Parts: sequence; structure tokens; C-alpha cells
Amino acid sequence: MKTELTIQESGRLIELGVDAKLASYERYEDTGRKHCGIELPPEIRPIFGLTDILSILPKEIGNYELNINSTEVEHFVSYILWDSMDDCTYIRDVLSGDQFYATELIDALYQLLIWAIEHGYINTENHG
Repeated sequence: MKTELTIQESGRLIELGVDAKLASYERYEDTGRKHCGIELPPEIRPIFGLTDILSILPKEIGNYELNINSTEVEHFVSYILWDSMDDCTYIRDVLSGDQFYATELIDALYQLLIWAIEHGYINTENHG
């Protein structure tokens, strides 16, 4: 089970305004840079983990609730509006019709986090 984003994925979140201090992990990245013919040491890059993403994602957007649904093969994540009728609960609507899925839960949540940032549901000024 994948529990951390890649250096590139974490970098994308930082580019979108997520505070690097919210990342729980760090990895060294060989930049390949040289100075006067001497290779410079690797740089430390922040890495976001599964719990980091879950803590950044809003649990609710308006009346829509964060929903995580897993099967043996895939994970589906979205914001869902639930409704009840005759003692039966069902999905009334999916926010913006967007549902993200991947074989790894963290990958689906990463897609949802980018979507939420790009649609203004997360104020990155509070995160970065």
C-alpha cells in the first residue's frame, strides 16, 4: 500500500499553495547540479503522506461530505450529498459530478485535493 506521494506530486501541491510544513516526511533528491565541476549534495524535499492529505481535505463542503469508497481493486473518493427517504439513505448528488478513483487510496485523494484547491474549496492562503 502506497502511503506517501512522490517528490513530484508533493511539489505540485506546494506549487498550488499548500504549506510544505504540513508534509510529514522528507526525501533527498539528487538535483544533478554542479558548481565548479563538483556535484552539489542532494536537496531535502517535503513529502506529503496519506494522513497529511486527509488532514488538509475538508470533511465537508457545504452539505456535501467527504466520501471514501473502496473495493478490492480501486478506491473512489468524492464529496457526496446524502438523502434519506423511508428509512433508506441514498446518494442524492456528487459535488460537481466529480469522483476520483485509483488503485491506491492516496492517489485518488491526491486527485481530489488538487480538484478542491483548483475549484477554490481550500484556501491555500491558510496553508502556505
